[in-house]
Amino acid sequence: MTDLAWICLFAPLVAAVWIGVSPRFRAGAGAPRLAIATVLFAFVCSLIFLFSVHEPLQSSIAWMDLRTPGGGIVIELGVILDQLSILMLLVVGAVGSAIFIFALGYMKGDPSVGRFYAKFALFVFSMLGIVFANNFLMIFIFWELVGVSSYLLIGYYWQKPSAVEAGKKAFLVNRVADFGFLIGILMIWQLTGSFRFDDIQQAVEAGALTGTSGWTLGLAAFLIFIGAAGKSAQFPFHVWLPDAMEGPTPVSALMHAATMVAAGVYMVARTFFCFGWTGGVSWGDAAEVMALFGGLTAFLAATMALVQNDIKKVLAYSTLSQLGYMVMALGAGAYAVSMFHLTTHAFFKALLFLCAGSVIYGCHHEQDMRRLGGLRKKMPVTFWTFTVGMFALTGIFPFAGFWSKDLILDALHEREFHGLFLLSTLTAGLTALYMARAWFMTFFGKYRGRAEPHESPRVMTGPLVFLAICSASAGFFYGGAQGYLSRWQGMVSELDINVSIAIVSSFVVLIGYAAGWYFFFRKPEKAETVARRFPALHRLLLHKYYIDDFYLWVVRSVQQTIAVFCRLFEERVIVDGMVGGTVRAARRAGDGLRKRFQTGRITQYAYVFLAGITLLVIVMVVL
Repeated sequence: MTDLAWICLFAPLVAAVWIGVSPRFRAGAGAPRLAIATVLFAFVCSLIFLFSVHEPLQSSIAWMDLRTPGGGIVIELGVILDQLSILMLLVVGAVGSAIFIFALGYMKGDPSVGRFYAKFALFVFSMLGIVFANNFLMIFIFWELVGVSSYLLIGYYWQKPSAVEAGKKAFLVNRVADFGFLIGILMIWQLTGSFRFDDIQQAVEAGALTGTSGWTLGLAAFLIFIGAAGKSAQFPFHVWLPDAMEGPTPVSALMHAATMVAAGVYMVARTFFCFGWTGGVSWGDAAEVMALFGGLTAFLAATMALVQNDIKKVLAYSTLSQLGYMVMALGAGAYAVSMFHLTTHAFFKALLFLCAGSVIYGCHHEQDMRRLGGLRKKMPVTFWTFTVGMFALTGIFPFAGFWSKDLILDALHEREFHGLFLLSTLTAGLTALYMARAWFMTFFGKYRGRAEPHESPRVMTGPLVFLAICSASAGFFYGGAQGYLSRWQGMVSELDINVSIAIVSSFVVLIGYAAGWYFFFRKPEKAETVARRFPALHRLLLHKYYIDDFYLWVVRSVQQTIAVFCRLFEERVIVDGMVGGTVRAARRAGDGLRKRFQTGRITQYAYVFLAGITLLVIVMVVL
């Protein structure tokens, strides 16, 4: 089975390289089919593993041998097949296949479709490397490859300055977070002497890391979470994700559903033993901080989504908010619940993004909701599938999000995180409000666009129907999913739906829908009245709490001031002072010696020659 895992891992890379080097594939002929075949192969492999692998399997190869007589280390590349990696592979394979097929229609006519699918396949390869990795070093390598792939895809429309800037922003923000991740990995290696997850888990659960080592492990766990916060766009690293919408919509769907943003949550679940929830260890502070950041991200993102007019950005902030829910579940120790919400979220968020792509395609690349409307009859398949995705996202019974979201609320309640429980319940109502706003503005009323809209072709609506079925039914498997994950070693989070919590959260969601119906369908002028009545709050949300403005000020003012000072210091002190002073001193010394000894008088040269011979004779006699 592990041999099949290696083939599954490298198949997308082979496709990416083949498309990149072959002129025929690079021109687009056959490139989509080759890339789609590799993702479908990953999906088939996930089904084989799901029914065939009952015990964890690992396989490693030595990549670099850095051992010396005094010690050293062997750097390995390894794959692991267990319940966690197989579940994640299933998500990537199923959702990725639907998105790749959808892109056939969406990217039709693009002159660089071969380049697109090459980068798309590279993106999937990078994510599969994270899924299969059995050690920290391998996961970090593919972690960086995911960052490179996202940079290439976000900036796919390289002629568009905003797309180029968005790609650079995503890359740089993640590099800041990844620095903390790398330091955390090195700290854990220093504590345990290994990068392998099973070796580290054994050391932690055996109680080998206590006292000062326990405190160091807590700090390392926090730094690992910093890396996860970058990829999963948690506050304060969330600023890159909304701008990532500059890439093609299939990229947004894959990134938000099954790959990049899911990588952080998956990585924390994979390294759960570092966060103090097993073995009776006591450094759970890192997990509580993680839950706090998740709750803050969920609430802030939901409020910012309320004022967005770009349909893709509404969904982008929705992703931020739902990732906050997952991180809260991780912080509460409910790793199975977090992964279950990641799974259901992958289906309905991919569905919503692809529906947004269908709207953009059918409305001639218009994505401002103020210039949409009335698409319910013009695009019926897109309308109904978007509705299913919206109900799943907001947690309407019996759609998928209802089960996973309420399990998270139950986990917060069980851990007595009362403040986060109330905040996440309020966020559920805000989610219904901003999704109702997007729903009514896009599909109801009169069409406000320029060109006549039309339904997308079957190659695009087919994946929408598939994902809608998954979004409607995935929640019914919560018991089986939880039981499946409970067989993963160390997984502890047996939770059932709390009926009281489910009723309260559903009531809050219905209030959100009712407010959305009133403000954006029944009396849309009232929404403008509220915005005028609270102008400061409206500006705060429009400017995204001025967090982006603060970062921009730091870069333009603080960082540039430091850069100018360093340049002046380098030019005046180092170059002009030290280097230039040394050159000038050498030149003056040379000039002085030349004036004293290079006179052109033969008698002076003879005296110097005799003096030198005499000195050499004396030295030889003495020595």
